[in-house]
Amino acid sequence: KNSQKSDANPSLNNIKPEINIDNIINKINLPICLLKEDKPGVFTYINVNEAYAYFKKSRLTNFANNLIDKFYPVTEVKELKKALHKAKISGSSEYIFKVKIKKTIKHFLCKINFISSGKKGSYYACSLSEVTALYAMVEDLKKEKSLHHSYLDIAGVMMIVLDKRGKVKLINKKGCEILGYNNNEIIGRNWFNNFIPNENISAIKNRFSKLVLGKEPDNYHENEILTKDNRKKLIYWHTSRLLNESGKFNGIISSGEDITEHKKMQEDLQLQSRNADYMFKLSKIIANSNDMKELLDRTAQLLSTYPGVLTGSII
Repeated sequence: KNSQKSDANPSLNNIKPEINIDNIINKINLPICLLKEDKPGVFTYINVNEAYAYFKKSRLTNFANNLIDKFYPVTEVKELKKALHKAKISGSSEYIFKVKIKKTIKHFLCKINFISSGKKGSYYACSLSEVTALYAMVEDLKKEKSLHHSYLDIAGVMMIVLDKRGKVKLINKKGCEILGYNNNEIIGRNWFNNFIPNENISAIKNRFSKLVLGKEPDNYHENEILTKDNRKKLIYWHTSRLLNESGKFNGIISSGEDITEHKKMQEDLQLQSRNADYMFKLSKIIANSNDMKELLDRTAQLLSTYPGVLTGSII
């Protein structure tokens, strides 16, 4: 009976909705690549966007199904694989690496998001962004212990300096633009009470207190901020402690990039991947069910494993 139904509906066995991954990732200006881990420690490219191909000085067609080892130096591959392993455990990870371009050393931030894992392997999305100017700026600030508005305003990212009480000592032009305030409306105000959503204040204050005391290492993190028009924006931060010439605490400096839209695109990609997988499995059930009761039972069982499909959300 199964074979008769399959013959009557030959197309049902091959239904798999198409997702135009190229259109999605090519809308992002940052270099993006999608990777698959076929077996532990073995990573191959699924897809890359034009910006990534340009960054690696190769053609788009050269990446699909090739090992990442082919496109990175040995030492860099080791660091990348460590970051991928960390992302699989915690959901995301990042690291900074340097590249020599025309005798100039440039620094890049690689951010990795773990997408999903199944019988066919594990999947990851990686994005690159140049942070040379920011890297140099932070290093100079650490060495010189100096805070000049001109340096801060050159940065294409948001930069703020807080004192030990959480009051804003300095903020650059980009930071004012993201928040929607003038500089004089921000300086001297408590960062947590005025620019962080209420539901996040406690956790962020706790982390800040640990940083002030030197109990938490400088690192990268994400959190939402609240703009003047009451909108929430997701900021990707790198935070460091500032010390004076005597080695005593002198403030916290943070650089932040607005990743609100980038995060939404990543979530949309993940959602479409889940939905496509769901539709493919559903088509198989329709093609191979013997009667309506079996069809409904198997569909209900499938739905229980995809709780976000009907609501259009990722759970």
